Amino acid sequence: MTIGPPAAAFYLRNRARLFLEIPLVADSLDERLVPRNQMRAGDSAIADRVDLPMLIDSILTFLPDTRNFTVVPGASELERFWQAQVKRELASYMDRTHFGWTNDLSLAQIKARVANAPIFGPFKAGLGHGVVGGPYGQCLLQTRFSLTAASTYWISALAGP
Repeated sequence: MTIGPPAAAFYLRNRARLFLEIPLVADSLDERLVPRNQMRAGDSAIADRVDLPMLIDSILTFLPDTRNFTVVPGASELERFWQAQVKRELASYMDRTHFGWTNDLSLAQIKARVANAPIFGPFKAGLGHGVVGGPYGQCLLQTRFSLTAASTYWISALAGP
């Protein structure tokens, strides 16, 4: 079982050499990142969809006068993917809001830009670590589903044919 897109990519990149016929159970990734073209019979994915417009709508519900958003992506391939998704999916907000990007700034510059600003995010794990809110969906339910799927697979794999 892989957790997150980088782990799924590692697994798929090394499948033939390290994992032979072990099926992939890819967990904790957005459905837009499920590597469908590389999946085989027996592989599965436990995926969700980050609703980017819902994230902005939740911010505007609590802070309706917000006009400026600072998006803090990194520079990895995965983060460039998300930057493109954000720009595409939030295009309808551009006439009434401004999105600033920090991926070309140093950590000190990012800290200065977002100092004292409320931080919202799409993942519940950020709560209590600087994030004050966001639309979190069914994170606990997905975790339970993932654990059930993994344990069912491993119990049947250990039992053998």
